[in-house]
Amino acid sequence: MKPSTLFTILTLIFSLLTSVAFAENPRLAIQDIIATPAVIESARIGNQINVLNQILQGADSLLSTTINQTKRFDIVARSKYKQILKEQEIADSGDVDPSDPQAAKAFMMAGAKYVATVTVDNYQDQADSLAIEGGFGRSSAEVRSISLQATLQIFDTTTAVMLSSTIITLSEREVDEKMAGSNRSGR
Repeated sequence: MKPSTLFTILTLIFSLLTSVAFAENPRLAIQDIIATPAVIESARIGNQINVLNQILQGADSLLSTTINQTKRFDIVARSKYKQILKEQEIADSGDVDPSDPQAAKAFMMAGAKYVATVTVDNYQDQADSLAIEGGFGRSSAEVRSISLQATLQIFDTTTAVMLSSTIITLSEREVDEKMAGSNRSGR
């Protein structure tokens, strides 16, 4: 996700909550970024499911980290829920010193006043190839365009009222030229 897009997301969240005075930072739970079933199926058919998953997973961590760095919110880890439960299970297993004040404790997770959900509802990954004949032999180029549209929604977790919603649009285009006689693999 581009820094400018994250800035837009953060601006939305800040504007949403700036009218409320807090004695401490409000808690924000960020759910896993998901794609609609139609987007997943389209990526699967186009053999791009791996790329889509990389984008979703990378955007999830980037969004949480960027919001956390503002020090404006306490982030409640919902996308890392399984890992946190695993640590609590280890602490309860008897393998961890129960008198250790830093040992994880079950049933003590923090709640969140707000929850942010992001759903990718459009994803396109297109590559066009071009062969070029020239003085150095046959060269080729690939023009790759990736576009993504997602909806960010913020809800009050008590009332389930949607407080705000915005559409995020990303578009990247890259030209990759391969000179005659060169070998390369991967993207």
